[in-house]
Parts: sequence; C-alpha cells; structure tokens
Amino acid sequence: MEDHWPNDAAINAYYKILNCGFRPGWCAGTDGPCLRPLGSVLTYVDIKDQPLTYRRWIEGIKNGRTVVATNGHTEFLDLKVSNDFGPGDEVAIKDAGTVNVNVVWTAIEELSGRIELVCNGKVVATQEGISKPGEPVILKAKLDFKNSSWLCARRMNEEMHQTHTSPVYINVNNTPVRSSAEDAQFYVKWIENMIVNTSPGGKWNSFFTHDLDIVQERYKKARDIYSKIAEEATFSAK
Repeated sequence: MEDHWPNDAAINAYYKILNCGFRPGWCAGTDGPCLRPLGSVLTYVDIKDQPLTYRRWIEGIKNGRTVVATNGHTEFLDLKVSNDFGPGDEVAIKDAGTVNVNVVWTAIEELSGRIELVCNGKVVATQEGISKPGEPVILKAKLDFKNSSWLCARRMNEEMHQTHTSPVYINVNNTPVRSSAEDAQFYVKWIENMIVNTSPGGKWNSFFTHDLDIVQERYKKARDIYSKIAEEATFSAK
C-alpha cells in the first residue's frame, strides 16, 4: 500500500503526535500522474459558512477543520460531537463528563465498508454497512471522559483507510492531552537517532557542512519537550 494515502505508518505517527497533545493540521493531496489521478485524494476544509478565500482555506487546515478522502468527490464523513462540535473544535468538560457522538457516512455511489470512531488512537466504536445515495450509514456512540482526549472518525474498506476526519478535542479541566507516555518516548528515541546520525561519523553528517551545533540544539530542545510530555503522561495515568 505504499502508493496509497493514507497509509498506516503515517496515520499511526499522526496518532502518536495527537496523544502527546499537539494539534497539527490534517490534509493530503495527489501529485498525479505519479501515483493517482489528480483530485482523487482531496482535503475538505470547513470555513464555517464564510465566503471562500485562500486565507480562510489555509486557516481551516491550520485549525484542523478538515476531512481527507482518498476517493474525492465520491464520499464524505460528517463527525459531530455533542450535536454542535466538528473537526478542529474543542469540547470543554469540568472534572468528568459524557459526550454524544454522531458520524454520518454519505456516498454518491454504492460503497461497502465500516465507520470507526477512534479515541486516543484506539477504535472505540464501529458501524458496518453499505452507503448509497439517499441511504447513509450512521454511527452513534456515547463516551465518558475523565481526562483530556481526542476523537476522530474514519471510513475503512477491506484493505485500507478511505476517508478520515481531523479530531474533535475533549478538554477536561483545561489540561493538555497526555494519553501515552510510550508514544512520547517514541519521539524521544526518534530524535536521539537523528542526533546520532547527524553527529561526526554519523551517516547523515555529510549533509551538514555548517551550523551543525545549531541544528542539533534544536533536536535536543525537541527531545526535552517530548521527555517532559512522557513524564506528564506517566503521572496522569496513575
């Protein structure tokens, strides 16, 4: 599946970043004719009922108000949390609370597959079915939260991801998401590997003919950030 988006490796790395409390924009596109026809992979951006401009489109991506489809123009996933919140939005909860989730999978041609609701990288609800014009597949769920988390929806077929939303963020007591110390350590090790390989004698060192100390200092700062996140995640799990 190396010639397809979104592949599992990219999505798993994205989930790990979300589990560390970061909120990167989620988008994709085609570079046809290299892999797939132009327009087959699309990023849908919610500009909140405002006139479409390039700036509003870019800001929508930055703010995570997106849905990405590998077969653009054919299907769509509509994720709603507590009726009013969609991708990129934040739901504030004090101490603990329950949210209702509604996911609607629509298509302009008959497609079979399943909707999966993902919370902190784990599938927490599934709905299989056949979506066709005028007959969407709908997933409804009710979830309890005691810690800050994220929720997204994805549509799967028998082989791979087809459509994937950006997350809705559940903010409990105004705290960041710290759902996996293991995922934070994954990036600590990743960055340490970069430091080793860019150091003198490392296999990437020849690409850094100047300012290596500046580059590695940035790596070290990033490593320290992820190390702190790992500690916070360990503490919050207790």
